[in-house]
Amino acid sequence: MIFNFVQERYNINELDAHSDFKKLTSEQQGQCKALYKEVCPYVIMSVIETFIFYPLLLLFSKNRLKKEY
Repeated sequence: MIFNFVQERYNINELDAHSDFKKLTSEQQGQCKALYKEVCPYVIMSVIETFIFYPLLLLFSKNRLKKEY
């Protein structure tokens, strides 16, 4: 293993400041940063999903469709 980096939040500035990251060659740093930028820890939703699908999902969730017998 050349480099191991764990963090609690997605923050590329922490990667830049990491002492082991600084020891990498510029080519290795560039590859590492490119991979880091490809990682996206956030859930991406379109505007349609956010404003139409999600409220409908809540509306028709199991809790709301529960039938009492």
